[in-house]
Amino acid sequence: TEPGRYTLVADLSGSSLPKGVGYTACLFVHNTKDVAIDCAQHSIVTDGKKLQEPIRVEKVSNFSIKGCYLDPQGTLSALEIWDSSNGEISGNTFLPKGVFASGGTNLTFRDNTFDRSSLHQKFTSGSRIQDNIFDFRPPSGKAAFIDGLIVSIYGNDNIISHNTING
Repeated sequence: TEPGRYTLVADLSGSSLPKGVGYTACLFVHNTKDVAIDCAQHSIVTDGKKLQEPIRVEKVSNFSIKGCYLDPQGTLSALEIWDSSNGEISGNTFLPKGVFASGGTNLTFRDNTFDRSSLHQKFTSGSRIQDNIFDFRPPSGKAAFIDGLIVSIYGNDNIISHNTING
């Protein structure tokens, strides 16, 4: 991925991957620095047939993701962040499955909406999780269980503040 600013001008939809192709993402940002993604309130939806998340960030420093509506139909996560640093994730809506981050430093999650989803991070340090809305209300008449809406394990100096939790 080349450094720079990327703006979506339309919705993206993940389609089935060819036979023999395993895991991927609709947007895969990796091995780079200084990348800004602005979805401009467009959605990225996967088809749920393969292991595919809307956005995956891996080994990236100085990045931002904003204004995205991420809907991972039947997949692992709406957003996955691996071994990345100095990231700002703001103004997004994450549908079921939420966000998973591992091995990150100085990640900021703010002003996002987690709709029936959660944020799980492990081995992260210096994260700020603030001013988000976590809304976990199962459909009427159905039971739903989740380990936690905000899970942070094996990290240091993480701050979780001023979030709203419903459900």
